[in-house]
Amino acid sequence: MNWVLYIGVSVSVLLTIYYLLVFGRLWVHALKMPSVPRFNQPVSIIICAYNEASNLSRNLPLILEQDYAADFEVVVVDDHSTDGTAELLGSLKLKYPKLKVLHFTAPKRSYGKKEALALGLETAAYDHVLLTDADCYPAGKEWLSRMTGPLVQKEVVLGYGGYSKEAHFTNKLLRWETLQTVLHYMSLALLGKPYMGVGRNLAYKLDLFRSGTGFTNHEHLASGDDDLFVAEVAIASNVDIVTDSRAFTWSHGPENLKTWWRQKRRHLSTGSFYKKDIQWILAGDSALTVLFYISLVLGFWWLPGYYPFWIIVLCKVLVQLFIFIPLAKRFRSSELMWLFPFWEFTVTLLLGLIHLQNLWRGQPEKWK
Repeated sequence: MNWVLYIGVSVSVLLTIYYLLVFGRLWVHALKMPSVPRFNQPVSIIICAYNEASNLSRNLPLILEQDYAADFEVVVVDDHSTDGTAELLGSLKLKYPKLKVLHFTAPKRSYGKKEALALGLETAAYDHVLLTDADCYPAGKEWLSRMTGPLVQKEVVLGYGGYSKEAHFTNKLLRWETLQTVLHYMSLALLGKPYMGVGRNLAYKLDLFRSGTGFTNHEHLASGDDDLFVAEVAIASNVDIVTDSRAFTWSHGPENLKTWWRQKRRHLSTGSFYKKDIQWILAGDSALTVLFYISLVLGFWWLPGYYPFWIIVLCKVLVQLFIFIPLAKRFRSSELMWLFPFWEFTVTLLLGLIHLQNLWRGQPEKWK
């Protein structure tokens, strides 16, 4: 009984402090919505596509028709597609002069899309790039201008790539996990510890790629073109985040757990390459979360009438709700907060199991 009390109280206090210290600044940022200057320099939007004809037919016109004060181009790299992507891009190019089409047909020397993305970056006409995926669509016609605004003063801009709301279980699981992810990488960026971005919505100065090692340090991994690259080039002074909903991108996520699991195996394959302090922060958060729910269940069994324990637990939950509800609303996931203990525990547990599978079976080798 005593050990349940000690663990439950300790974990609750540590998590409360963690929420305030780590997520507190993002909470302030999201509520205040600091004004962002207009970026008036040309931009290259880079998209890699492998058998994405159906998505490109829907999403590419929305990207090509952005309202932007300066010039921009959209570079689409067709990465060995066999579904008619090349023909679709050819027809769209006749209609949209801003569209530049590249066909990556050389034998692939590494896993994932890094070679195709590198081709797009090397061919880009402008000094600043905005990355997104073929299955993503912008929140509106201001996406380009809102995402590139911080480039006036910064070199790396971390955006939010969300998933549209759907009725099935996997969608809710995916959206909670996506919310957890964005809260972590944006919060830590504000604290001077940028460690990742998402390729669905990421902008940076092209010289960071051209003057450095590019993707060569992690070319053996299927993932890493976004998070590991950001970890290499982003520092406290050159990175910014965008929480303006007009700068978001959206996509339709996996429709079943099997597909989601396979996708997360690939995404999480880069975690062991993060800086050690980031690994400790993320692992500590997950471990404390699991311990909290275990102590909660044991507390119902052994400490049902011990009010000091439950008061401390309640304080932890209230602080978490105070911080998470506005942030979930900002990232269009507020309805998930009704069952947040279930989603939080389930996602944390599943991600832990995926990590174990990656350690046991090795890293996945394909990006799609």
